[in-house]
Amino acid sequence: MTNETIITLLVAGIVISKTIIGFLIYHLLKRNRQLRDEKLMLSELSLKLESYVSEVRQQNKELTRAEEFKLKILSLASHDLRSPFVNLQMLLKFRHLDGFKDEQNIDQFFHDIELQVTKGKQVVNDILLWASGQLSGGDLTKEHFSIKERVDSIMSFFDYQVKEKEIDVDVSIDPKLSFSGNTSIFDFMLRNMISNAIKFNPLKGIIKIGVLEVSKTGSVKLFIEDNGVGLNEQEVKYINTGQASRSKHGDPEQAMGIGLSLCQSLARKTGWDFSVKSNRGKGAIFYVQLN
Repeated sequence: MTNETIITLLVAGIVISKTIIGFLIYHLLKRNRQLRDEKLMLSELSLKLESYVSEVRQQNKELTRAEEFKLKILSLASHDLRSPFVNLQMLLKFRHLDGFKDEQNIDQFFHDIELQVTKGKQVVNDILLWASGQLSGGDLTKEHFSIKERVDSIMSFFDYQVKEKEIDVDVSIDPKLSFSGNTSIFDFMLRNMISNAIKFNPLKGIIKIGVLEVSKTGSVKLFIEDNGVGLNEQEVKYINTGQASRSKHGDPEQAMGIGLSLCQSLARKTGWDFSVKSNRGKGAIFYVQLN
């Protein structure tokens, strides 16, 4: 084999090998493009799937909120409407007393009934207003009010319960102290805290209501203290985190935690702070920071 033949074969081999290599590179590049397209398609599908999953989760959250909302409405109605009806029931029992036929007693009787009906109507209005605000998600109206006047007004809801248990209520609030906020939410929170303080207090117990501090910015820290059965560590955690639990202490009909859970929820909605400190057997102190 001559040198020319060898050179020709080498050149031919080089050309063929380069052609094969070029062909392989072409197919590799083509495959890479296909893989990139498939990866892009998978990425788009993944994003769509994540979007669907997120949408389903959001729908589940909305369904959960709707269920919680219905529970809160029922709890709120049963909790706050109970007091006026209990008082009415007690009043109606008095009509069997011998002295009831006295004209002065009759006038007082109907006056007390009118007062309880007015209280019940106010509670219904508060519930409807709160429900409307929850459904619409709109801003809550604010107005200037005297804290002492609101506390005295709410305490009148519990006149009979306080007298029945002979509870000593000490309200130490400056009549001139005022705040600008939503009165319906403030009243609701007061009713729940005072109601629990009464229900879980012993006979001849003590309830103290006062102001812990007033800041230069106008925020007010209100407290309600009782010397009742108190709360354990888990119950305190439930209330401070806005959850609900059912207590086995005190009044057996009392659903402990649901109303207070609502207080936590409403406090957050208005930018306030709501918390409790307690130890079992040593009473409880509820705090409301009005910001």
